[in-house]
Amino acid sequence: MKQIMHKLGDEEGTFDYSASRQEVLFTRTPQISQLKEYLVSNYCGKGIRISFLQLQIDTISDLPFIEKHYRAAIKEMEGKELEIERIESKKTGIKNKDIIIFK
Repeated sequence: MKQIMHKLGDEEGTFDYSASRQEVLFTRTPQISQLKEYLVSNYCGKGIRISFLQLQIDTISDLPFIEKHYRAAIKEMEGKELEIERIESKKTGIKNKDIIIFK
């Protein structure tokens, strides 16, 4: 649902319902830095190995991010807080079966 609604929002992905009695669907535009902070605090330092798909499944209901946000955050963190064992993707990509190894 988030993937679909994100495309309907503004250029930053913020989606507001225009009816006067409705609340905001997403309270603010999510920032990649927030996702990175969440991943560091919940996964780093624990030796966790998890597939890219499973990481999204485990966190999607708690976080306002979509797949492209996860890709961007993980790519920025690669070599520092995590490593990627590429199973399905090429040299620089990230696909569902690729394993994310948190340091």
